[in-house]
Amino acid sequence: MDPIDGTTNFIQGYHNSCVSIGLARNGRIEYGVVFNPYDGELYAAQRGRGATLNGAPIRCQDHALDHSLLIFGSALYYRELVPLTLELFNAAFPLVQDIRRFGSAALDLCYLAAGKAGVFFEARLCPWDYAAGSLIAEEAGCAVTQLDGAPLDFSSKCSVLAGSPTAYRELLKRFRKLTEAK
Repeated sequence: MDPIDGTTNFIQGYHNSCVSIGLARNGRIEYGVVFNPYDGELYAAQRGRGATLNGAPIRCQDHALDHSLLIFGSALYYRELVPLTLELFNAAFPLVQDIRRFGSAALDLCYLAAGKAGVFFEARLCPWDYAAGSLIAEEAGCAVTQLDGAPLDFSSKCSVLAGSPTAYRELLKRFRKLTEAK
């Protein structure tokens, strides 16, 4: 549970934060709920039953990377990851339609699920930041993994790469080339 995902946004009065609750069973997220009180949006999912926004089914938009809005995260309290984040940003920037940074990973994943964006990445997040949103995104048809394509780890901090199937595959391929070259 994350009572305020997007804490800095909340403190600054920037209305892009939410309440995020995920329920795990045997290391898998089974239920996820994300509530954006500013827009009255309630995103929800149960494993195997799809995702909804205010009770209506939602589905991601499957576009190629060049027709996708990329959302990324950049938690500055992980200063050692700033160079990697900027390198990934620079690799993705020429490939996408445009880029945004909103500051709430749970909402970012829900925006993918609702078709408002095409792909998302962040170099490190705590499980409470991505648990609920990752299930909502998956149930809406998105691919959700770590940056290297490995499954998410709900027991510790990890990276997150998520998106519509086509945009996700394209960006994963690009990120793998980038990290293999090091």
